[in-house]
Amino acid sequence: MRGGGRFINQKKAFTLAEVMAVIIILGVVAALTIPVAIQNNQRSFIETRFKIFYSLMSRALEMSEAENGNVNDWVFHCSGCEQLNANTARTFAETYVTPYLKIMYVCDTDNNSKNRCFAGTNDAWHDAQGNR
Repeated sequence: MRGGGRFINQKKAFTLAEVMAVIIILGVVAALTIPVAIQNNQRSFIETRFKIFYSLMSRALEMSEAENGNVNDWVFHCSGCEQLNANTARTFAETYVTPYLKIMYVCDTDNNSKNRCFAGTNDAWHDAQGNR
């Protein structure tokens, strides 16, 4: 014995109960914080996508207004109809919006077409080339 009667070889360690208590506390903290972090990440992703979409559409409408005049003067090309339907909306978009966007593919609305983006009610999913 050296050092006034103390044992030099004494080992200090944590007990199993202390280690388990720390693990449980860490688990509770993780269970409370991880869902919030995931939700914030998803919200940020959606906000970023929306901002990009809004920016692209704003830019396209600004370019269309520069070429076609004020948006309030645009014509809906609806001869004799009182309500806007899918065909007049498509014509309007093709006239005033789509020329100013980079469009990769336009889906066909004809049910007999091989280039549908979405299948009919009784069909399987089709890709742009008509593959199932």
